[in-house]
Amino acid sequence: MIQLKSDKWIEGYAFSVHTIYSIYIGENEYGHPQFDTKRSPMGELVYRLKYKQDISVLPNIITLLKSVCFRTYPDKD
Repeated sequence: MIQLKSDKWIEGYAFSVHTIYSIYIGENEYGHPQFDTKRSPMGELVYRLKYKQDISVLPNIITLLKSVCFRTYPDKD
């Protein structure tokens, strides 16, 4: 869905909201801020892939993207 021209984006799409809310709940024992975070289904999958290196979520990400792409762009492959 993204077209490149000379290494610059000319078109792109956002398929899902990542974070529904994130509320600061204090600091842990090391002084690091902690949050109560609610993610969308796609947001949770992307989080697991990006920060937990959980590649098992890739089929689920592809399934969600396909459902949006085919519904929104039925003439695209």
